[in-house]
Order: sequence, then C-alpha cells, then structure tokens
Amino acid sequence: MEAGAKLSSVLEGIVEVNWLSVHRGAVDRNSRYAREEEFDSAVDQKIYEISRKFSTYFSLLASRVSEESKQFQEQVFLSLLERDQNTISGMMSEQDDPEERNSVIGVLRDLGVPQAKATRSVNSHYAKFEAAKKLLRDEQKLTADTAATLSDTRRMRQLVAKWKSFNDAREKIYRPRTSFETIMNSLFSGKELHFDQRNIPTIHLLRGDQARIDSLSSGEKQLFILLGEALLQEGRPVVFISDEPELSLHVAWQSVLFENVRKLNPSCQIICATHSPDIVGHFQDRVIQVEDCFFECSVGLN
Repeated sequence: MEAGAKLSSVLEGIVEVNWLSVHRGAVDRNSRYAREEEFDSAVDQKIYEISRKFSTYFSLLASRVSEESKQFQEQVFLSLLERDQNTISGMMSEQDDPEERNSVIGVLRDLGVPQAKATRSVNSHYAKFEAAKKLLRDEQKLTADTAATLSDTRRMRQLVAKWKSFNDAREKIYRPRTSFETIMNSLFSGKELHFDQRNIPTIHLLRGDQARIDSLSSGEKQLFILLGEALLQEGRPVVFISDEPELSLHVAWQSVLFENVRKLNPSCQIICATHSPDIVGHFQDRVIQVEDCFFECSVGLN
C-alpha cells in the first residue's frame, strides 16, 4: 500500500494519471476474499461518481453550444443591417440548388416549426421567387414586392449557410458525448444508453422501459467505467493505467476495448496488466511479457 501510494504520488507529479482497478477499489485489501455485496458496492460507487462527472462535463459542453448560438444570433441580426450591393444582379448569376428548399425546411424544423407549416411557407416563398426571377430575366419592371423577394432569398441563403456552420460547430462540441453513446450502444444488446435533459445516464430497454445505470450487468458496468474515464479525460495527454480490465468482459468486448478507449481519447497512453490475449488485440507489437523481464533480470544477476 505504501509503495503504491508513493508511486502514485511520483507519477501524478509528472503527468495526469487515471488508475483503474475497479474490482478492488473500495473493498478491504487485507481481506483474502471480498464479499459479493462489497464488490457490487465498489463498482456502483464508481459508476455514480462517473455519472456525476458526466453531468458536470456535459453541462460545460452545453454552455459552449450556448455561446455558439449567441454568436449565430448576433450574425443574423447584424446581417439585417448590412446592405448587399449585388442582391438583385447577383441572383441571376447563381445556380439553383435543388436541395435548397429542403435545407430551408430543415432549418425551420430544427427551430421547432411543424413540418406542414414549414413546407407550406417555403413553397409559397419559392413560388414568389421564381416569378420574380422571370420578371428579372425578361427585363421587366420590378415591383417593390418582387425586389424584396429577391433580396430576402439572397439573405436567406446566407443565413442558411450560417446555420449550417453553427450546426457543424454544435456537432463538434457534442461529439465526445455522441461518440460515447455510439460506442456503448454498439456493445450493448437489447438495450441502449442515453443521457436525459439533466445529463444523467439512463438505460433504455427495447420494450420501451427505462432503468437506472446500476441495472447493468457487471461486464456492462465495467465497460461504462473504463470508457467513461477515457471520455472524461477530455482528449488530454493522460497515462491510462488499468489492472486486468478483462475481468467480467465478454471476449468480443475485450478485443475492441482499447481501440474504443483511443477513439474517446487519442492522446492517452495505455499501460495495462492483463492475462488476456484478446485485450492486446492489434497492439501485439507493444506487449511486454513479464516472465521475460524476470528472466533477463536473473541472467543479469548471475
């Protein structure tokens, strides 16, 4: 215990470290056999700890999205005050985009406008737009309404482009959370993990019921903890130390465990003590056999 604490202190003074020995975390280390209820309590305690950290981390992501939303709204209002010198003549040189209507409808749907209302409004606008373009092509005199329609369409295209940029930024910010859900659900069978409005992880069963995170099996809990810690590293260069992570994990999960860890944090360095060749997976060239180390040491002593 004392040597382990000293090693932990030295390492943490050099680099950020995650120690993951889940099955031994909160049980009596002096006891030869840990009771099953103690084991469950230790794992569940770790699950709730990670869940609380998720809530804090995802709230931070939401605040970043709110800032992006504020900037988008500022751009929208400022664009209303800017005068486009090429509004009318520029419309003739632009090619029609067949997906443009769908893009505008998609923006309205994202803003909460019902599908029918969004479609009706967009079709009505584009009917006016086509009529205005015909007048412009025929070099006929434009009315105030037709000129306004051309101007509004040009501005709308600009706003749709800004909205797409905002959506891309929002998706990038939320990508850690989305990636975690995607990876977890690719490993689960008969259930899915999702986060509610308070960023609390909830299990959704295929029959429609919901359950708490502690209803997972021991292996699923182990996955949640290992991958959850990787996510909470937030892409920082971290040393990820794990002792026998294969415990309770299905062989199929073992073979992709560290690949998924690296997906969630490509900057982490993984140090793992394991008896499972499946855990090693594609990292065979980086394996250090412990018995070889003892052999080399004994040769050196002689």
